[in-house]
Amino acid sequence: MNNNGKMKKLSFFIIGMPRSGTKLFRELLNNHNEIFIPGIETHFIPYFLKKYSGKKFNTLEVDSIIEELKQTSFFFYYLKSKQFNFEKLRADQITIKEFIDRFFNELAIQEDKNSTILGDKTPNYIFHFNELVKFYPDAKFIHIVRDSRDYSLSMRKTWNKNIYRAAYKWERAMDKVNKIKPGGKVHILEIKYEDLISTPKEILEQVCAFLEIDFYDEMIELDHQVEYLGDARAARISSDNSQKYLSEMSEKEIKKIEQLTFEYLKSYGYPVSDEIVPVNNVSSLRKASWRLTDIYNLILFNVKTHGFRNGMEKIIKVNKFS
Repeated sequence: MNNNGKMKKLSFFIIGMPRSGTKLFRELLNNHNEIFIPGIETHFIPYFLKKYSGKKFNTLEVDSIIEELKQTSFFFYYLKSKQFNFEKLRADQITIKEFIDRFFNELAIQEDKNSTILGDKTPNYIFHFNELVKFYPDAKFIHIVRDSRDYSLSMRKTWNKNIYRAAYKWERAMDKVNKIKPGGKVHILEIKYEDLISTPKEILEQVCAFLEIDFYDEMIELDHQVEYLGDARAARISSDNSQKYLSEMSEKEIKKIEQLTFEYLKSYGYPVSDEIVPVNNVSSLRKASWRLTDIYNLILFNVKTHGFRNGMEKIIKVNKFS
Protein backbone atom coordinates (compact mmCIF):
# COMPACT_ATOMS: atom_id res chain seq x y z
CA MET A 1 0.00 0.00 0.00
CA ASN A 2 1.51 3.33 -0.99
CA ASN A 3 1.24 6.68 0.78
CA ASN A 4 -2.20 7.50 -0.59
CA GLY A 5 -3.63 4.27 0.82
CA LYS A 6 -4.09 2.47 -2.47
CA MET A 7 -2.37 -0.83 -3.20
CA LYS A 8 -0.39 -0.81 -6.45
CA LYS A 9 0.50 -3.88 -8.48
CA LEU A 10 3.88 -5.01 -9.71
CA SER A 11 3.46 -4.18 -13.37
CA PHE A 12 6.77 -4.32 -15.25
CA PHE A 13 10.07 -6.18 -15.32
CA ILE A 14 13.50 -5.21 -16.61
CA ILE A 15 15.26 -8.30 -17.94
CA GLY A 16 18.55 -8.92 -19.71
CA MET A 17 21.85 -10.60 -19.16
CA PRO A 18 24.03 -9.31 -16.28
CA ARG A 19 26.53 -6.61 -17.25
CA SER A 20 24.13 -5.28 -19.89
CA GLY A 21 23.27 -1.92 -18.37
CA THR A 22 20.24 -3.00 -16.35
CA LYS A 23 21.53 -1.24 -13.22
CA LEU A 24 22.09 2.03 -15.07
CA PHE A 25 18.67 1.69 -16.68
CA ARG A 26 17.02 1.09 -13.30
CA GLU A 27 18.56 4.25 -11.86
CA LEU A 28 17.47 6.35 -14.82
CA LEU A 29 13.89 5.09 -14.51
CA ASN A 30 13.92 5.62 -10.75
CA ASN A 31 14.54 9.31 -11.45
CA HIS A 32 10.88 9.42 -12.52
CA ASN A 33 8.55 10.21 -9.63
CA GLU A 34 5.92 7.77 -10.90
CA ILE A 35 8.27 4.76 -10.97
CA PHE A 36 9.69 2.65 -8.16
CA ILE A 37 12.16 -0.20 -8.72
CA PRO A 38 14.00 -1.70 -5.73
CA GLY A 39 17.71 -1.01 -5.66
CA ILE A 40 18.39 -4.68 -4.89
CA GLU A 41 17.59 -7.58 -7.19
CA THR A 42 14.82 -9.80 -5.82
CA HIS A 43 15.67 -13.23 -7.32
CA PHE A 44 12.86 -14.98 -5.42
CA ILE A 45 9.73 -14.04 -7.42
CA PRO A 46 9.63 -17.03 -9.85
CA TYR A 47 10.43 -19.39 -6.97
CA PHE A 48 7.59 -18.02 -4.83
CA LEU A 49 5.14 -17.99 -7.73
CA LYS A 50 5.78 -21.63 -8.60
CA LYS A 51 5.77 -22.79 -4.99
CA TYR A 52 2.74 -20.89 -3.74
CA SER A 53 0.47 -20.29 -6.72
CA GLY A 54 -3.09 -21.57 -6.92
CA LYS A 55 -4.43 -20.80 -3.45
CA LYS A 56 -5.14 -18.10 -0.88
CA PHE A 57 -3.26 -18.04 2.40
CA ASN A 58 -4.42 -17.36 5.94
CA THR A 59 -2.38 -15.26 8.36
CA LEU A 60 -0.47 -18.21 9.79
CA GLU A 61 0.52 -19.34 6.31
CA VAL A 62 1.51 -15.79 5.39
CA ASP A 63 3.72 -15.69 8.49
CA SER A 64 5.51 -18.77 7.18
CA ILE A 65 6.02 -17.13 3.78
CA ILE A 66 7.40 -14.03 5.51
CA GLU A 67 9.94 -16.16 7.37
CA GLU A 68 11.03 -17.67 4.07
CA LEU A 69 11.25 -14.20 2.51
CA LYS A 70 13.62 -13.13 5.28
CA GLN A 71 16.04 -15.85 4.15
CA THR A 72 16.37 -14.57 0.57
CA SER A 73 19.42 -12.85 -0.85
CA PHE A 74 17.32 -9.67 -1.13
CA PHE A 75 17.29 -9.28 2.66
CA PHE A 76 20.89 -10.45 2.89
CA TYR A 77 21.64 -7.03 1.38
CA TYR A 78 18.65 -4.93 2.44
CA LEU A 79 18.89 -5.46 6.19
CA LYS A 80 22.55 -4.46 6.23
CA SER A 81 21.58 -0.81 6.02
CA LYS A 82 17.81 -0.56 6.46
CA GLN A 83 14.91 -1.81 8.53
CA PHE A 84 11.79 -3.42 7.07
CA ASN A 85 8.33 -3.59 8.63
CA PHE A 86 7.40 -7.21 7.94
CA GLU A 87 4.13 -6.72 9.84
CA LYS A 88 2.84 -4.74 6.84
CA LEU A 89 2.99 -7.95 4.79
CA ARG A 90 0.62 -9.81 7.11
CA ALA A 91 -2.87 -10.30 5.73
CA ASP A 92 -5.60 -12.93 5.56
CA GLN A 93 -6.83 -14.75 2.46
CA ILE A 94 -4.33 -13.37 -0.04
CA THR A 95 -2.64 -14.94 -3.05
CA ILE A 96 1.11 -15.06 -3.54
CA LYS A 97 0.87 -12.32 -6.18
CA GLU A 98 -0.99 -10.11 -3.70
CA PHE A 99 1.71 -10.86 -1.13
CA ILE A 100 4.42 -9.80 -3.61
CA ASP A 101 2.45 -6.62 -4.37
CA ARG A 102 2.33 -5.80 -0.65
CA PHE A 103 6.09 -6.34 -0.47
CA PHE A 104 6.76 -3.89 -3.32
CA ASN A 105 4.33 -1.31 -1.94
CA GLU A 106 6.03 -1.39 1.45
CA LEU A 107 9.47 -1.02 -0.15
CA ALA A 108 8.24 2.05 -2.03
CA ILE A 109 6.85 3.56 1.17
CA GLN A 110 10.14 3.05 2.98
CA GLU A 111 11.94 4.79 0.12
CA ASP A 112 9.37 7.62 0.47
CA LYS A 113 8.19 7.19 -3.12
CA ASN A 114 4.49 7.65 -3.79
CA SER A 115 4.84 5.86 -7.11
CA THR A 116 2.06 4.69 -9.39
CA ILE A 117 4.20 2.14 -11.28
CA LEU A 118 6.08 -0.66 -9.51
CA GLY A 119 8.78 -2.55 -11.36
CA ASP A 120 11.52 -5.10 -10.78
CA LYS A 121 15.08 -5.31 -12.12
CA THR A 122 16.54 -8.79 -11.80
CA PRO A 123 18.53 -9.69 -14.95
CA ASN A 124 18.42 -13.42 -14.20
CA TYR A 125 14.65 -13.38 -14.75
CA ILE A 126 15.39 -13.57 -18.46
CA PHE A 127 15.74 -17.32 -17.82
CA HIS A 128 12.29 -17.31 -16.14
CA PHE A 129 10.65 -15.28 -18.88
CA ASN A 130 8.06 -17.94 -19.70
CA GLU A 131 6.93 -18.27 -16.08
CA LEU A 132 6.67 -14.52 -15.56
CA VAL A 133 4.60 -14.13 -18.71
CA LYS A 134 2.34 -16.91 -17.46
CA PHE A 135 1.81 -15.37 -14.01
CA TYR A 136 1.84 -11.73 -15.19
CA PRO A 137 0.08 -11.76 -18.57
CA ASP A 138 -0.64 -8.03 -18.39
CA ALA A 139 2.84 -6.99 -17.24
CA LYS A 140 5.25 -5.08 -19.43
CA PHE A 141 8.78 -6.35 -20.05
CA ILE A 142 11.77 -4.27 -21.06
CA HIS A 143 14.59 -6.38 -22.45
CA ILE A 144 18.04 -4.79 -22.60
CA VAL A 145 20.37 -6.37 -25.15
CA ARG A 146 24.13 -5.83 -25.19
CA ASP A 147 26.65 -6.99 -27.79
CA SER A 148 27.61 -10.53 -26.76
CA ARG A 149 31.31 -9.77 -27.17
CA ASP A 150 31.29 -6.78 -24.81
CA TYR A 151 28.97 -8.65 -22.46
CA SER A 152 31.32 -11.64 -22.31
CA LEU A 153 34.32 -9.38 -21.83
CA SER A 154 32.59 -7.59 -18.94
CA MET A 155 31.72 -10.92 -17.31
CA ARG A 156 35.39 -11.87 -17.36
CA LYS A 157 36.62 -8.52 -16.09
CA THR A 158 34.06 -8.33 -13.29
CA TRP A 159 33.81 -11.90 -11.97
CA ASN A 160 36.50 -13.73 -13.96
CA LYS A 161 33.75 -15.72 -15.69
CA ASN A 162 34.51 -17.92 -18.69
CA ILE A 163 33.82 -15.80 -21.78
CA TYR A 164 32.66 -18.76 -23.86
CA ARG A 165 30.15 -19.93 -21.26
CA ALA A 166 28.96 -16.32 -20.99
CA ALA A 167 28.48 -16.20 -24.76
CA TYR A 168 26.72 -19.58 -24.80
CA LYS A 169 24.29 -18.42 -22.09
CA TRP A 170 23.74 -15.11 -23.93
CA GLU A 171 22.61 -16.95 -27.06
CA ARG A 172 20.30 -19.22 -25.06
CA ALA A 173 18.77 -16.23 -23.27
CA MET A 174 18.12 -14.40 -26.54
CA ASP A 175 16.53 -17.55 -27.87
CA LYS A 176 14.21 -17.80 -24.87
CA VAL A 177 12.95 -14.24 -25.35
CA ASN A 178 12.61 -14.47 -29.11
CA LYS A 179 10.70 -17.75 -29.04
CA ILE A 180 7.93 -16.23 -26.97
CA LYS A 181 7.71 -12.88 -28.81
CA PRO A 182 6.05 -13.90 -32.13
CA GLY A 183 2.56 -14.47 -30.67
CA GLY A 184 2.05 -10.76 -30.13
CA LYS A 185 0.42 -11.27 -26.73
CA VAL A 186 3.48 -10.33 -24.68
CA HIS A 187 3.99 -6.65 -23.88
CA ILE A 188 7.72 -6.36 -24.50
CA LEU A 189 10.02 -3.54 -25.53
CA GLU A 190 13.59 -4.32 -26.53
CA ILE A 191 16.33 -1.73 -26.32
CA LYS A 192 20.05 -1.99 -26.96
CA TYR A 193 22.56 -0.99 -24.31
CA GLU A 194 24.64 0.76 -26.93
CA ASP A 195 21.66 2.98 -27.84
CA LEU A 196 20.93 3.69 -24.18
CA ILE A 197 24.41 5.09 -23.54
CA SER A 198 24.71 6.95 -26.86
CA THR A 199 21.19 8.42 -27.14
CA PRO A 200 19.68 8.15 -23.64
CA LYS A 201 16.99 10.79 -24.20
CA GLU A 202 15.58 9.07 -27.28
CA ILE A 203 15.59 5.68 -25.55
CA LEU A 204 13.97 6.96 -22.36
CA GLU A 205 11.30 8.76 -24.38
CA GLN A 206 10.55 5.45 -26.06
CA VAL A 207 10.44 3.63 -22.72
CA CYS A 208 8.16 6.22 -21.13
CA ALA A 209 5.76 5.95 -24.06
CA PHE A 210 5.79 2.17 -23.58
CA LEU A 211 4.97 2.60 -19.87
CA GLU A 212 2.40 5.27 -20.73
CA ILE A 213 3.95 8.06 -18.66
CA ASP A 214 5.48 11.42 -19.50
CA PHE A 215 9.21 11.77 -20.12
CA TYR A 216 11.23 14.34 -18.16
CA ASP A 217 14.70 15.58 -19.09
CA GLU A 218 15.73 15.18 -15.45
CA MET A 219 15.56 11.41 -15.87
CA ILE A 220 18.91 11.46 -17.68
CA GLU A 221 20.77 13.10 -14.78
CA LEU A 222 22.72 10.91 -12.34
CA ASP A 223 23.62 12.33 -8.94
CA HIS A 224 25.46 9.26 -7.65
CA GLN A 225 27.69 6.43 -8.81
CA VAL A 226 25.55 3.66 -10.25
CA GLU A 227 28.05 0.91 -10.97
CA TYR A 228 30.77 -0.27 -8.60
CA LEU A 229 32.10 -3.10 -10.74
CA GLY A 230 33.52 -3.07 -14.26
CA ASP A 231 34.34 -0.06 -16.44
CA ALA A 232 31.24 2.13 -15.97
CA ARG A 233 32.08 3.28 -12.45
CA ALA A 234 31.08 6.93 -12.58
CA ALA A 235 28.15 9.22 -11.79
CA ARG A 236 27.45 9.66 -15.47
CA ILE A 237 26.36 7.74 -18.55
CA SER A 238 29.53 6.35 -20.15
CA SER A 239 28.80 6.81 -23.83
CA ASP A 240 32.13 5.22 -24.79
CA ASN A 241 31.52 1.94 -22.96
CA SER A 242 31.06 -0.19 -26.08
CA GLN A 243 33.13 -2.18 -28.58
CA LYS A 244 35.91 -2.61 -26.02
CA TYR A 245 36.24 -6.19 -27.15
CA LEU A 246 38.06 -4.90 -30.25
CA SER A 247 41.07 -3.87 -28.18
CA GLU A 248 40.75 -6.17 -25.16
CA MET A 249 40.10 -9.55 -26.77
CA SER A 250 42.20 -11.62 -29.13
CA GLU A 251 40.98 -12.34 -32.65
CA LYS A 252 40.61 -15.98 -31.66
CA GLU A 253 38.41 -15.13 -28.68
CA ILE A 254 36.25 -12.78 -30.72
CA LYS A 255 35.77 -15.35 -33.47
CA LYS A 256 34.77 -18.09 -31.04
CA ILE A 257 32.22 -15.84 -29.33
CA GLU A 258 30.83 -14.84 -32.72
CA GLN A 259 30.48 -18.51 -33.62
CA LEU A 260 28.54 -19.16 -30.40
CA THR A 261 26.26 -16.12 -30.75
CA PHE A 262 26.07 -15.58 -34.50
CA GLU A 263 22.30 -15.90 -34.94
CA TYR A 264 21.30 -13.18 -32.50
CA LEU A 265 24.28 -10.92 -33.08
CA LYS A 266 23.03 -10.71 -36.65
CA SER A 267 19.36 -10.58 -35.66
CA TYR A 268 19.93 -7.60 -33.36
CA GLY A 269 21.99 -5.76 -35.96
CA TYR A 270 25.45 -6.08 -34.45
CA PRO A 271 28.36 -6.14 -36.93
CA VAL A 272 29.46 -9.70 -37.65
CA SER A 273 30.95 -11.28 -40.76
CA ASP A 274 28.75 -13.57 -42.83
CA GLU A 275 31.81 -15.79 -43.15
CA ILE A 276 31.48 -16.86 -39.52
CA VAL A 277 30.37 -20.48 -39.22
CA PRO A 278 27.93 -20.75 -36.27
CA VAL A 279 28.55 -23.31 -33.54
CA ASN A 280 25.16 -24.55 -32.42
CA ASN A 281 26.19 -27.48 -30.26
CA VAL A 282 28.62 -27.58 -27.35
CA SER A 283 29.53 -30.88 -25.71
CA SER A 284 28.21 -31.62 -22.23
CA LEU A 285 31.77 -32.12 -21.03
CA ARG A 286 32.81 -28.67 -22.28
CA LYS A 287 29.78 -27.00 -20.68
CA ALA A 288 30.46 -28.78 -17.38
CA SER A 289 34.07 -27.64 -17.45
CA TRP A 290 33.03 -24.03 -18.08
CA ARG A 291 30.46 -24.21 -15.28
CA LEU A 292 32.87 -25.61 -12.70
CA THR A 293 35.38 -22.88 -13.47
CA ASP A 294 32.68 -20.23 -13.06
CA ILE A 295 31.49 -21.70 -9.75
CA TYR A 296 35.03 -21.68 -8.40
CA ASN A 297 35.64 -18.08 -9.45
CA LEU A 298 32.24 -16.96 -8.12
CA ILE A 299 33.08 -18.46 -4.72
CA LEU A 300 36.42 -16.64 -4.71
CA PHE A 301 34.72 -13.35 -5.60
CA ASN A 302 32.04 -13.61 -2.92
CA VAL A 303 34.44 -14.73 -0.21
CA LYS A 304 36.76 -11.85 -1.05
CA THR A 305 33.85 -9.37 -1.08
CA HIS A 306 31.84 -10.58 1.92
CA GLY A 307 34.19 -12.82 3.90
CA PHE A 308 33.99 -16.62 3.94
CA ARG A 309 30.84 -17.09 6.03
CA ASN A 310 28.78 -14.27 4.52
CA GLY A 311 30.06 -14.99 1.02
CA MET A 312 28.95 -18.61 1.17
CA GLU A 313 25.65 -17.60 2.76
CA LYS A 314 24.95 -15.22 -0.11
CA ILE A 315 25.71 -17.85 -2.75
CA ILE A 316 23.46 -20.40 -1.03
CA LYS A 317 20.57 -17.95 -0.75
CA VAL A 318 20.80 -16.83 -4.39
CA ASN A 319 20.85 -20.42 -5.63
CA LYS A 320 18.09 -21.62 -3.32
CA PHE A 321 15.56 -19.04 -4.44
CA SER A 322 16.58 -18.57 -8.08
